[in-house]
Order: sequence, then structure tokens, then C-alpha cells
Amino acid sequence: MKVRLAVGIAAAAMCSAPALASDLPARTYTKAPPPVVAPVPSWAGFYIGGHVGGARGPDVGQSWAELPGPNSQDDPVFFGRASATNVIGGAHAGYNWQASPNWMFGVEGDFSWTSLDATARQSPMTFNGAPLGAASFVTMNSHIDWLASVRGRVGYVWAGNWMAYVTGGVAFERQKFFGNSVFPNTAFNGSVAFDDTKTGWIAGAGVEFLAAQNWMFRFEYLYYGFDGTSATVLENQPSGPATGNPLRFSWSDNNVKVVRAGLSYKFGGPVVAKY
Repeated sequence: MKVRLAVGIAAAAMCSAPALASDLPARTYTKAPPPVVAPVPSWAGFYIGGHVGGARGPDVGQSWAELPGPNSQDDPVFFGRASATNVIGGAHAGYNWQASPNWMFGVEGDFSWTSLDATARQSPMTFNGAPLGAASFVTMNSHIDWLASVRGRVGYVWAGNWMAYVTGGVAFERQKFFGNSVFPNTAFNGSVAFDDTKTGWIAGAGVEFLAAQNWMFRFEYLYYGFDGTSATVLENQPSGPATGNPLRFSWSDNNVKVVRAGLSYKFGGPVVAKY
């Protein structure tokens, strides 16, 4: 009897198992979560900004000479190089192409206002080494109002948010020139004044930090180089026509050194996904 009872119970359990399984809810399957995407900052895009810093220039050599003529008598004057230091500030705009995660190529233009005034004076004048009088003198001046440039930039990006770059291109400046010579002993004088917009070259380097997707801070050094110029006038008596010897006022090649900090706002630019 015990054996028959155990066999019956087992058979009943086997018959009821499929029914119980059919009453259970169906198993649900869930997808694995998507991989975490870490955005990589992008330097690409158009940007505008402002900058401020310090400038030294025009670092120009100035000289004066009386050219050969019927009444030549004065020794040439060489002032050496003169320069000044002042604040510089302005605006810049450009565009960056990010060729790879580590290399950036760009073009930029900028305009800066400043006031660099280099003046030299010699008194008294001499003839064959002998002074012509305490009141005789030569004064020369070179003054820069503004600087501008159009440059290419090549940068190397590291740690995602930092970039070191070199830059170079064509530069422009507005420069004023003034020269004056006075010879009371002979009553012959000469002066010249003119403005000139000069074209030269520029080179430099800097480091830039991408603080957010749209804000960039920079610190850079720029070196501007420009050719010299000269002007020739005739000596003239204060109350008479220009009938004296020719005078030449000369300004040598000049350069300007700039150290500045800047803040730029970048418009858009893709964000490269990094898994």
C-alpha cells in the first residue's frame, strides 16, 4: 500500500507541473544600457574676442645728415635705437579647423590700438667736432598709433582643453614721423613731418585654454617687423626760400614686441564622441 501511495502522489505531481508552469508570467528581457559617451572638446569653428597687454617699440634707429651741397658744414647725427613701452588692446577674429584630435589649423585677423612714442634729441650740433652753439639741436620722433595683422595658426592640442600654437603672417601699422633741425649760428633750419601706413611681417607663439565649449583664454607673444623710411628736405632760412643744402632724416627698420592675454567666444563647432 505504501508503495502504491507514493507512486500515485508522484504521478499527480507530474501531471500538475505543466499546468502550474503555464500560470507563471512570461520572462522579460531587457537591453544592456548604452555605452557612456565622453564628449571631447572641439576647437573648430568661428570665434571673436578681445585682448589686452603691453607693447614695446618702435625700437627704431634714427639719424640725421646734411647731404653734400654748396654750404655743407654740419656733422651727421646718429641717435642709436629708441623705443617706448605702453598698453595695447584691441579685438581679434578667426576660424579653426581641427584636423585631428591633436592638430588644429586656423586663420586670424586682429587690430590693436596703442601709443608708442620714441623721441631722440641731440644738442649742440657740431662742425668737424666743434660745437655750433648751445641752441643748435636735432630732434627726431617716431610714433605708432595702431597695429594690425592677418596670420595663420598651427596648434597642438593636449589633455583635450590645452593647445600650444605658433602663428605668423603679414602685419600693418600706422606710424607718424617728425624731424626738426635748428642752427641758430647759421640761421639755416629744416623740418619734416608725415604719416605712413607700413606693411611688414609678424611671428609669435602662445598657449590657449578651452574653458568651456564656447570660451577660450589665451596668452601669447608677438613680434612685428617693419622696414625703415627716410625724408629729404632743403635747409631754409626762417624768412627766406628753401635754398640751402639738402637734409636727410632717416628711420631704420623698426620692430614692436607685444605680450598680451585674450578671451574669445567660439560659435558652435562639433563635439567629437569618445567611447
